Amino acid sequence: MRDKGESLQVDEYIRIRNLIERKGWGATSSNGSMFIKRAISLYSKLDTKQRDSFLGLLEQFDFYQIKDYENFLVDIYSQMRWGIEGLEKILIIPLEKQGELNLKSGSLVAYLFRTTLIKYIDERFFENKSLVIKVKHRLTIEDVNEYAENPNARIVFVDDFIGTGRSTTEVIKSYKLMGLNEENVLVLTFICLQASIDRFNTCKFRFMYSTKGKTLSDVFSEKADLEEKRMLFKQISKKINSPKGYMSGYNKSEALLATIRTPNNTLPFFWRDNKQKKIQSLFPR
Repeated sequence: MRDKGESLQVDEYIRIRNLIERKGWGATSSNGSMFIKRAISLYSKLDTKQRDSFLGLLEQFDFYQIKDYENFLVDIYSQMRWGIEGLEKILIIPLEKQGELNLKSGSLVAYLFRTTLIKYIDERFFENKSLVIKVKHRLTIEDVNEYAENPNARIVFVDDFIGTGRSTTEVIKSYKLMGLNEENVLVLTFICLQASIDRFNTCKFRFMYSTKGKTLSDVFSEKADLEEKRMLFKQISKKINSPKGYMSGYNKSEALLATIRTPNNTLPFFWRDNKQKKIQSLFPR
């Protein structure tokens, strides 16, 4: 077995370069070699078995970039219009905690519902019959009352990614204190994990998503193989001094994806740097 930290062979460099080019990462002039450099910074610290498993995981990894968001928006908006008969009016709210001061991805997704793309979708798929769409940062009691009185209206919470679904249910619960009726609520996301789908099965609100993200259990279906890989990837997580409780991603999500800002549900060695060991993550948060 190769010693830790041994320098790369030419064939290894070529394998990493070809993998990243095949995935379509680093397609702009500003980041053309960045992904290769960052992948090597971790890869070079691994032993032979870890290296092979790391590259195998990279093959399965999904990186959803800003260019993908347009297709997600078309899909999720169309799902909503086809899935709710008689829908006339929606209020778009970022899926964020009440009083959240930091800018979150939900705000970006919410704003997309005000772009010209929505008009194009209405023209192409819905014969120019557009919805009344209102976008706000926060939900008020007045909003709750207004939309509760209209059976053809919905309050729609949006985000680009939902992992375990725990934060989503907490947000909905907090708004229920001001009288929000779950049956009048729709939650839309571009990407989700199976864990959130399972959690929302018991909820009264409607849930729609565009694509389902992969986790370790999706890639390694055999139990023995899965447990072996879990142990191996935890060893890699230790190399980057993963935060306590995040060795397998938030709430042990084991997600294998990155968005425009990598979720902490993803295995930590994809998004956490270790400056002391000179390890740069591929998809830093």
